[in-house]
Amino acid sequence: MNFKGLRSIAFMLVLAVFSTSAMADKTRNARSGDVASQYTLETDGDFFRTVNGNKCQITNKVEDFKISMHPSDKAVVYFIREESNSSSSYETYNLYVLHNASRTGQCPKASKKKIVSDVAYVDGKFKYNVVSNTNTTIVNVALNANGQFTAWDNNQVVLTQNNVEDYTLHNKFGVSGAPFSSYVVFAINDDGYVLKVKGKTPSSSKWDRGTQYSDLADFKRSNRIQ
Repeated sequence: MNFKGLRSIAFMLVLAVFSTSAMADKTRNARSGDVASQYTLETDGDFFRTVNGNKCQITNKVEDFKISMHPSDKAVVYFIREESNSSSSYETYNLYVLHNASRTGQCPKASKKKIVSDVAYVDGKFKYNVVSNTNTTIVNVALNANGQFTAWDNNQVVLTQNNVEDYTLHNKFGVSGAPFSSYVVFAINDDGYVLKVKGKTPSSSKWDRGTQYSDLADFKRSNRIQ
């Protein structure tokens, strides 16, 4: 069994200990333009949105969710759902998008779609992020347990890379004078090489094979990135 397979099993053991029963309810306000006003994840994993004052269930077995931040993103929410894996004996944690609802009915049908299977779990967090900077093409990124990194624009996948160990968002994207300000994400592979992901033209992103780093903290420290 490879390292990523071992990591996936360890991740499942961690979640077995720290299950949704240990969480507090999470309620977050919806973004501008959403039919819903709020989203609530209850301690038992039931996931709701409030539409026209009505609390409407979206689904169950949800572990985490994030509100979409990019105004052009067609998704309004991203969430992680626990599901059975037919090819193994353990559960997987899959990433879904929820699209905006129509304005008809008190509890309109939830339009949701799975976009990543078996999301990675690194340093106590599921590896998926929304991007808030309105100057980026990219609106969302994620990493699965097999090391596949994916970035989306508001309609489709714009970048996919394999053998990724970890990634981090670049908070100084677009900031004049900041190191690597044209890049919105940094990813690192098994060999310690870094992929700098362009914020506006992600398809032109390339691996830097010139220098190896122990991890992304090493890369950021070496290049004075805050």
